[in-house]
Amino acid sequence: MASNVNATTILMAGEHAATRVSFSRPWGTIASLITSDVLAVLASMALASVLRDYLLASASASILGTLSPALALVLCSFLSAGLYSGVSLDQVEEVRRLCGSVTLAFLTLLSATFFLHDLSLSRMVYALAWSLCVAAVPLFRAFTRGWLSRKSWWGSPVAILGYGSTGKLVVQKLRENPGLGLRPFAVLDDDAQKLGDLDVFVSGPLSECRDIAANHKLCYGIVCMPQISRDELLALLARYGQCFGHLLVIPNLIGMTSLGISARNIGGIVGLEVRQELLRPTSRMMKRALDLAITLLVAPVLIPVVALAAFLVFLDGPGPVFYKCGRVGLGGRNFKAWKIRSMVHNGDCVLHDYLQKHPDERRHWNDTQKLRRDPRITRIGRILRKTSIDEIPQFWNVLVGEMSVVGPRPIQENQVLMYGPSFSLYKQVRPGITGLWQVSGRNHLPFSERVNLDKYVIQNWSVWLDIYVLALTARVVITAEGAY
Repeated sequence: MASNVNATTILMAGEHAATRVSFSRPWGTIASLITSDVLAVLASMALASVLRDYLLASASASILGTLSPALALVLCSFLSAGLYSGVSLDQVEEVRRLCGSVTLAFLTLLSATFFLHDLSLSRMVYALAWSLCVAAVPLFRAFTRGWLSRKSWWGSPVAILGYGSTGKLVVQKLRENPGLGLRPFAVLDDDAQKLGDLDVFVSGPLSECRDIAANHKLCYGIVCMPQISRDELLALLARYGQCFGHLLVIPNLIGMTSLGISARNIGGIVGLEVRQELLRPTSRMMKRALDLAITLLVAPVLIPVVALAAFLVFLDGPGPVFYKCGRVGLGGRNFKAWKIRSMVHNGDCVLHDYLQKHPDERRHWNDTQKLRRDPRITRIGRILRKTSIDEIPQFWNVLVGEMSVVGPRPIQENQVLMYGPSFSLYKQVRPGITGLWQVSGRNHLPFSERVNLDKYVIQNWSVWLDIYVLALTARVVITAEGAY
């Protein structure tokens, strides 16, 4: 069979030949993540010691004696949580496991010092180091992936079984997201015409799957044939399931919730349990508690910012400093969302006249409901919108229960029809100040993509998704990405 593999259509450019072996093992990826985690823990412990000394105005004991056990506990807890596989988890799931593992490691370290009566290091240092690690480890990992994920040795090679529309979509997504650690290496399909314009390294019929996987040491395979029958799928898995250590099957469920789904065994029958977390009373209470906690925590910082912005708007021109805009909220009920005024007082008339004179801009408005050069925006308003300061008063809407901190973007009455069938899902939750749309391109995305992102937030909600979105929001606000 080795000769048959050599006869396979191998579309391998000369520059790719030298990097083929580097795909065989994910050790480079694992080593990079371990290095990132070690640096994050060291930086957190050192900064915690400095902060403790500054806050208490006294010198604490050296942290050198506790660095080794702290590192060992964190790395072991990460290993047991499956965080060193070389292939990334879903980003929200990774944040959940990272936070849980860091918490477990520091609780173990703190308990050990208590039972051993070791008071040489302040408990405050442990508490500060834990809180810093929870933030630093995901940030360091994100930086590491952003820096190294496009290197040829990053991740594990993967074979795509089936190159129809689903297979092409999977290859596209893997290439767009190299940080996932699954790098398309071979594509196998019995229809040779589908492989005619392929530019991955190896291609061929499904019958050569075993030899290609063995010769190139492929650990991962992805079955991308959702259209085949149950019997055909079972036969395919029986034939090629032993070729790979990990075999992913893409079912005919694209667009379905992903974070709230798990496999269940029902008397030997495999079932998929889908949990709509935001429709459960306990989850709603948890989200409401999180909203109130965040609002009360940031209020002392945001109130002076709002006061300064309001003063600048007052000086900029006539009109109210604050205004209330009609939005559709929970249950389809209308409410007034508070904002700092960033537009001229007669904005609706100005917009209508502008769109009449600029048909190209009107088409863009119909597609995105946004304009890059919006004539209604004032001088101060452009700064407020770039920094999202104009939306800070919506924390009042959160406080009174009309909005959430993270959720679907609040829509206007005239946008309900644009939401289509997804509106029935939208009105089951409170709209949010921030969400996936705001951190995924904002005004650069069409309205249809905004709807898809809002659906994802609702269907896949968890505390960890909220935390993940809030972390991305901080980055977007700082960089003003997609804002105008």
